[in-house]
Amino acid sequence: MADEPIITEYQDYKKIFTNEEWKTLQFSIFWVFNAVARADGRIDKKELDALSHLMKNSSAIINELARDVITTIELDFTRIKEEFDNDKIEIIDGLRKVSDLLNSKVNQKTIVNFKKTLIAIGFYIANASGKWLGKKVSSEENIAIKLAGMNLRLTAAQLEELPTINEIFSSFDE
Repeated sequence: MADEPIITEYQDYKKIFTNEEWKTLQFSIFWVFNAVARADGRIDKKELDALSHLMKNSSAIINELARDVITTIELDFTRIKEEFDNDKIEIIDGLRKVSDLLNSKVNQKTIVNFKKTLIAIGFYIANASGKWLGKKVSSEENIAIKLAGMNLRLTAAQLEELPTINEIFSSFDE
């Protein structure tokens, strides 16, 4: 990428993206949340609590861009959620838009890790509710997470790069 930004010790990602693009990144959290939480037909309190936990503990998130995006959501959650609820972009189109946006603005490592963080969020939400015995992630939630990964255009090779989805997922509770 010829116009790839130079990443310094700390990157102020809000300066790289326009306000509209930043909103798209913020919405990515809600697109993944809705895809997974609604997979079984309803959003339950445990899933909402898991989202709230992510917001309150965003400093533990490994990917700096994802951490910055989630921090800005937490600072103005009600307004951003209301804007999201009034937005008409479908989850599939939104996640593809996120993929294209990232590809045009940041380096490959940041892109892959942001997308993997979104997938880890999907697993985190899915694990928040579910059965006490057996798997906590339902087959519907598993399908929703796989579709999110496909629409984010994550490859199998990228999923195997470090940090793993499991490492990202584990950081949410630190």
